[in-house]
Amino acid sequence: GARARVGRLARLRQSLGALLLCRRRKKRARGSSVSAAASSKVIAQASASSSARPEKEGSPGSPSPGSPTQTTTAEVTSGDGADTDDEEDTGDVPKMLALARKAQEKLMPKRPGKKKKPVHPELSGCVFLRSVHMTDAKNRFAVGKAYEIQSIDEDSLVRRAGGRVGGDMNLNPAALQDLVDMNKRCFTRVYPRATRFQSDNLFPMPGWCAGVQMVALNFQTMDFPMRLNEAKFAVNGGERSGYVLKPDFMRGTFSPGEKMQPLHLFHVRYLLKVKVVSGQQLPSPSLTTGLGQVISPCVELIMNGYPADTSVLTTRTTAARANGFNPIWDASFTFPIVCIELALLTFRVIDMGAFHRPIIAEATIPVMSLRQGYRCVQLNALHDNEPIDGATLFCHFKLDPR
Repeated sequence: GARARVGRLARLRQSLGALLLCRRRKKRARGSSVSAAASSKVIAQASASSSARPEKEGSPGSPSPGSPTQTTTAEVTSGDGADTDDEEDTGDVPKMLALARKAQEKLMPKRPGKKKKPVHPELSGCVFLRSVHMTDAKNRFAVGKAYEIQSIDEDSLVRRAGGRVGGDMNLNPAALQDLVDMNKRCFTRVYPRATRFQSDNLFPMPGWCAGVQMVALNFQTMDFPMRLNEAKFAVNGGERSGYVLKPDFMRGTFSPGEKMQPLHLFHVRYLLKVKVVSGQQLPSPSLTTGLGQVISPCVELIMNGYPADTSVLTTRTTAARANGFNPIWDASFTFPIVCIELALLTFRVIDMGAFHRPIIAEATIPVMSLRQGYRCVQLNALHDNEPIDGATLFCHFKLDPR
């Protein structure tokens, strides 16, 4: 693995360093021996020449101060030998470094990648986003640029929207409107907090209600927030499209001089009436969980969207106990809706016969995509959000404007 490669590289560097130090010591020792031999030879020649000449004042056989013998010895000792040693050491250092680099490339090879193609400057200017620090929403709305993007975590977004971290969707409408106005002018990206070690996802509805353009989710985890995300993007073709157009009141004005009504002044505009009639071929829990094959299903209806629209209503089976093949409920519900553009309706089938109430199947539909009248709602599996063959809910929908 990578740790083993790093360890081998460190050991190789140590061995190369020790080898380089040993070579330097040998060269210095060799240079000193050559200098000593040269100096002894020069001294012998000087003594032979002095014996041929008449002796001057001073001790016999000793050269006088400033004689050529001392000068030659000093030059041989401190000049040629030292320069040669330094030149040899300096020449071997690049060789050792090149050897170390080759060993490093061999132990830690680069990953093969595609060569970067040049990008046209005008195209690069169109897609460029400059990262800026998150400041006050009203200030960003006044001075923010269209090419600026700011990144915050999910907890910071909830606090800026006037909510409580870890609580419900009880957000401050005025603070939420400030975030909506800010995101009309610049980009915002929301990412999960650092404590999500199991790659679970954040609840995306606060970000969508604030007009955030990018709500980052962990696609490797198919949990309820991820299923909401797939239902949200199903409005524009699902897997065939990577974007959804924000509602009009989150994008600006209809025409110059005409302002949109603020979000916190919205009133109840629609009444959604849902009647859950029956179910067909509801799936049984897996045999590996130790649960029985006969279920007693109930249907739980969840409305997610604007904080005033979020609610949970539950209907349970009474007449069709221990019947997952064709249970009948014939129960009606009414949902007042303030912002239909953000509303998502979830149908959740739960086995009430089991002790821990497992979720059998689920389906989430944007309210804007609902067709009125009697319809069959296709149920999906939880682990991959793919349709379950034959598993449906027979329902009636009616949407009344107020």
